[in-house]
Amino acid sequence: MGFFSKLFKQDVAPAERHRDWRQKTESTPIPKELVVPTVTTPTYEEAESKSPIVINSAPVLESPSAPDAEPVPKETGISQESSDRGKEAVEYLRTMRKPSPYEHLKFYATNTHGKNEDGTERQDILYKFKMRRPPFDRDVDLSIISDTEDPDHIGIAIKGHLIGFVPEQHLPFVNDNWDRLDAVSALDVLGRKGDSDAQVFLRFLKGDIND
Repeated sequence: MGFFSKLFKQDVAPAERHRDWRQKTESTPIPKELVVPTVTTPTYEEAESKSPIVINSAPVLESPSAPDAEPVPKETGISQESSDRGKEAVEYLRTMRKPSPYEHLKFYATNTHGKNEDGTERQDILYKFKMRRPPFDRDVDLSIISDTEDPDHIGIAIKGHLIGFVPEQHLPFVNDNWDRLDAVSALDVLGRKGDSDAQVFLRFLKGDIND
């Protein structure tokens, strides 16, 4: 009990607290009049006549006109010098690019499943060539063989081993442009073992090629 009585003794009596509140309140002056800006509502006749109504409008000050400035060029990130060098490089590549002096004829060799006179199977030759098995593992020569006594059969050979013939529809072209035939430029073996096709590429020099 003694502890709580000390706490209450330190507080202010209710009458004294009320008196202090009145003194603080009365010492704060309250304005007698509260001035509120009024806004005049236009009448119906004024609204119909669209007469402007200005409410506490402030004058608008115009800033002095600045002298005409030159337009700022848009930054592209590429200098004029770099752009000129790029154009020169493109033009140089155009002048250095030369047309190919060759024309190519592509076809699939015929009779690739036959047997040669020495008993070798053409499919075995194609498989060994594709897998780079001896004797086709290095220094492979592709050749075209034409028999003047039998112009209807022009053979394709790998290191002297016959693997097929030029198709019948291309024989007139090859015979007529034999002098311009430059090489058997490539040979692709497609398919699986025992059932392979040989895609042949013949290269001709450009010129007056007979169709």
